[in-house]
Amino acid sequence: MAASRAAGCWRLRDLKQGRDQASGIGKGVIEKGVELLRINNPSLDLLLARLLFLRGVAPTQVDDFLHPKMKHLLPNPSLLADMDKAVERLLHALRNDETLGIITDYDVDGASCAAMFASYWRALGGSCVYTIPERASEGYGPSLAAFTRLRAQGATGVVLTTDCGTNAEDIFTQATAQHGWDVIVLDHHEIPPRADTTTDARSATFAIINPQREDNAVDVSSLSACGVVFMLLIALRRKVLAEGIVSSPPPLKPWLDVVALATICDVVALSPLNRAFVRAGLAELGSARHVGLAMLARLGDGGKNYERAIDANGNRMYSTRDLAFFFGPRLNACGRMGEEQLAVELLLCVDASSAKRARVLAHKIEKLNRERRELQDACCARAFALAEEEHGCENSVCFFSDPSWAVGVLGPAASRVAEKLHRPTFLANEALAKESLAVESPTPSSAQDFLRGSARLPQEGWENVNLAQIVSSAQTAGLLLSAGGHARACGFTLRRETFAKFKDFLNAAIDKSLDVEVEAKTDSVANSSIAFRGFVDMELLPSAVSRSLVENISCLAPFGRGNEEPRFAFRDIFVDDCRFVGNGRHLVCSLSVQGGVARARAIAFNIQADGGLAQGGTTKGLADALLDAADTRRPQWLVGKVRLDGYSNQGQIVIEDFACVVDGMD
Repeated sequence: MAASRAAGCWRLRDLKQGRDQASGIGKGVIEKGVELLRINNPSLDLLLARLLFLRGVAPTQVDDFLHPKMKHLLPNPSLLADMDKAVERLLHALRNDETLGIITDYDVDGASCAAMFASYWRALGGSCVYTIPERASEGYGPSLAAFTRLRAQGATGVVLTTDCGTNAEDIFTQATAQHGWDVIVLDHHEIPPRADTTTDARSATFAIINPQREDNAVDVSSLSACGVVFMLLIALRRKVLAEGIVSSPPPLKPWLDVVALATICDVVALSPLNRAFVRAGLAELGSARHVGLAMLARLGDGGKNYERAIDANGNRMYSTRDLAFFFGPRLNACGRMGEEQLAVELLLCVDASSAKRARVLAHKIEKLNRERRELQDACCARAFALAEEEHGCENSVCFFSDPSWAVGVLGPAASRVAEKLHRPTFLANEALAKESLAVESPTPSSAQDFLRGSARLPQEGWENVNLAQIVSSAQTAGLLLSAGGHARACGFTLRRETFAKFKDFLNAAIDKSLDVEVEAKTDSVANSSIAFRGFVDMELLPSAVSRSLVENISCLAPFGRGNEEPRFAFRDIFVDDCRFVGNGRHLVCSLSVQGGVARARAIAFNIQADGGLAQGGTTKGLADALLDAADTRRPQWLVGKVRLDGYSNQGQIVIEDFACVVDGMD
């Protein structure tokens, strides 16, 4: 029988200034800060002012935070290193009718880059072709095979690599030696310490536009790759207008929905500029002008995402959750299931003339997504079973491998497992064909000699752990054949013979990165086995939950990394009227406090998948904890978010944890 449900620990958020501070600040400081915000912004109510203060928003920044506008926040693209050089080369290609080649990544960000650039370039009168590496057979990034395909498709002169290429100097050297390409890299991935991205040091690359470069004259380091391409197109459009090459180049505003999609799905930080991109992009998405995305919304999941609230302008009201959990998984399914080009082709369906093609593509993508979900669920179930057996989770890192796992679903599966286990999670397929490794001349003869995988961090905590830097260091140490990614997500390939050493390396590197501040464990929990789950903003009473409260909180949107949706703690909660809905996947109940007449509706989503192994033991799951509380009538702490119920259009609590510890509350 499973052990009783292990409690999670949540900590009261004290202050947001770049990252969460665990050391704490006095209540008087919070009260004074909130008061100052309200003095300078009289229309702010108390709750909104507190939430803004906890996010580190200064009194002078309130308007930009609540109403981000690109005209105030968009820097001059020329401040990015190599931007003007790249634009001049593209103008030369446009004047001389060169056919550009594009190599892009197989995820949402990469597909968005390729579709946006290709569509706009063609609208300017240019010609281009694109190729996407096949995930299983080629792996991530540019390859000689990709350059060969572009040449066969008619590309001449210039090749753009979008959402890839920062660490592909060896490939570029070989490709340019063979055919004299001018390679322009448009990427945002982290640059390994060993890499020199100046074009003097990398003569095989014509230009490298990457917001991570230290020689940029502006800090836009949180841009997605699609954001980088958007900046390039702004610079290109200005130059085309100034030189009269095209008398009336099309506006870029219609592509903001795609920029917003890439920004949220690639989980980059919501800097002020990214907030402006996403805010404008959601409005653009709601207009349904982009036929491909509108068709996906109409056909996906039985059209549920298309039947939604309409604003005063007649536009559908989308949120970042729709980007992250509806559009993103479907477009990512293309690359995960070996049909990489479908996402780009759908995003190229921009007007009514392509509606018929968009419908066919949307149907195919929906089918692929169902298949992807089945493979991913099987992968997660196996990983949870291995964790139950205590295989792979002995130290700070969870590392599971299985020959049956599809390489394409390892990333999202690792994300789900990391959330449940509350630890960095590495998942790998251990039975790959040698030709799929995208490395030169592997010496072992057996396909079983290699592992390729993906790693993810939990959504909260572990702020000092940078996965991209860790795997890059492991590659430098000779433990990995290839590696790359972001701070909280990465991919890797290794030989089986180095597996044990690599795992020891991971545990040592991550342990070195941890301290009590990062895990936000105060004295009361620092030495316990309770798993740190995340931060809560403040305490609420169930009676405070209402439609007006949800509308007030929504003023802080868009939500995402760096501006998390507010989370609340509810003290001494009684649970009543539990029932299952959605074919048993969700649990609905009502919540109240002792002697309270007012009740709040609450729901726990996807409780079948809750499983939720916590550090140090197994769990009965969130649903069982709620049902037990209803039977025993014992009051408990509850943590959750406040959103609108899609049926009643009233406020409800979305339960994230129950019978938990909330540290920092009186």
